[in-house]
Amino acid sequence: MPTALIDDVLDLILQTCSIPSLAVVSCVSFHTRELALPHLLRRVYFDRNPQQILTFLNFILDNAHDSDLRIISEPGRHVLELDLDSLALKSYVLNEKGEYDLAEKEGYPIPTWAPTVAKALRLMPNLRSFTLRDQTEEIVTYSPEFVPTVLSLPQLMSLILWDIGPKTSLYLGKAMDSLKGATKLQTLKLAPMEEMEVVAHEGVGQFLSHYSMHLTELCFFNLDLRTFLQDDGHRPDNSRVTFPAVGKLLIGACKLALEGLATAFPALHTLHLDFSKFLHPYSTGPRQNHVSFPNLISITGRYRDIYAILNSSACRDHVRRAVITCGWDDDDDIATSAYAVPKAAPHLKSLHFSQSNVKPLAWWQGLGATLPELTYLDISFFIMKGLDLICNHIPSAISQIPLEYVTLLIRGPLVDDREVQTTVPEEAIALSYAKGIPTLKYIDVSKNDTTLRSLPSSLEAPTTWWKVVRKVVSDGKVPVQVESLDADEGRALREWYDLQAYGGIVVGTGNPVESCSRGTLGY
Repeated sequence: MPTALIDDVLDLILQTCSIPSLAVVSCVSFHTRELALPHLLRRVYFDRNPQQILTFLNFILDNAHDSDLRIISEPGRHVLELDLDSLALKSYVLNEKGEYDLAEKEGYPIPTWAPTVAKALRLMPNLRSFTLRDQTEEIVTYSPEFVPTVLSLPQLMSLILWDIGPKTSLYLGKAMDSLKGATKLQTLKLAPMEEMEVVAHEGVGQFLSHYSMHLTELCFFNLDLRTFLQDDGHRPDNSRVTFPAVGKLLIGACKLALEGLATAFPALHTLHLDFSKFLHPYSTGPRQNHVSFPNLISITGRYRDIYAILNSSACRDHVRRAVITCGWDDDDDIATSAYAVPKAAPHLKSLHFSQSNVKPLAWWQGLGATLPELTYLDISFFIMKGLDLICNHIPSAISQIPLEYVTLLIRGPLVDDREVQTTVPEEAIALSYAKGIPTLKYIDVSKNDTTLRSLPSSLEAPTTWWKVVRKVVSDGKVPVQVESLDADEGRALREWYDLQAYGGIVVGTGNPVESCSRGTLGY
């Protein structure tokens, strides 16, 4: 009992240790090694070179041992997440400029260690997430067992494969014939080396059809999905392939029809659009209610792509969150109409966008009139001038928006700005927004001076977090102040206000909203 108690206390301590500290602890004794390994190996990420990967794989293999003629995975059973970054799959050398170049001769070519990946994966029975961010096709070429090994992992919930090709597609399809038991796979992200046509009963198409009822999150790049999402005479009632449980979808450089997208993903609540040429015909012209996304709450993408979805959907009033990934500029307003996105989604509660040229005050006043329910606003400015407008005039121009949280990022050559001295602190900017927007409760401010090009990112000015304090005094006036917030508390509040667009749950599931990193869906 005393030993168990001590181990419990040590386990709590180890949960707070850094990776280097855990590595040191694991070398003290066999007992501390056993205590440290679950924390050291829970999430494994490599981004250095193939030697780093091979060393880890050999460690997993060398420490497996025989027991009653069965292979028991020792350290491998502690690995829950394994992420192999593209930088770790090739060797690089440092040049005279301090930059990394691809090595002329690869010391660890993929053909020599690809089979080791599959062997080590077999010893990771608790692996829940596996990510391979490059070279999937080459690894499959020299290790045919790779795909069936990955898909046979009993606890696998997330699979990300970048740089797939014909052989990967072939083995994904073949694996469907031999898979046994229920699947836990929910998140899938695929990106081929070059455009790949998906056919329902072959390769990737067969693989997707097999998992279509179980997947909840998908990410596709460079896939031709037009045939795959059409009516299929080989299916019952000539039906289409659908993904009834997918709530989050990211698509980029894919070929498909808007109607096929709406039909295939009826439960979609979060849509991230990368390059989406198929939407271009829908970004202009009158409203067309010929598709329906009844559960869609959040859209991320270029301004005109977001508008194309809103302009075509019969349920666009349901959208509560929009993240505009490229600058909202004058060309967007000309191509569509002024404030086309907020007008098309009048119930927005969260809006993210950036500007490289600060629009005049009248534009901001007009924006305020189109967002009657907005509570969270994330604005990034990439400017050459206009700091005075940003800091002192925009707040009052958007005062009619019922904002409760504002995220403000200002980037530019601030030392050359003659309108406002660079010494104006973030606190003064936060106070200006607090005074100008009567409903504001919190604000975070970041200023990055791009003239300091030699300054490493680690030394850039950090984000500052502020709480707005309003107290009624004896004469009835309400003076406004701002108080600094702890960074962790500030981040939690920012995320909470941003994701209130979901109403606290994912539509149709009752599950809590997932965490999203700023401006992305975490893909």
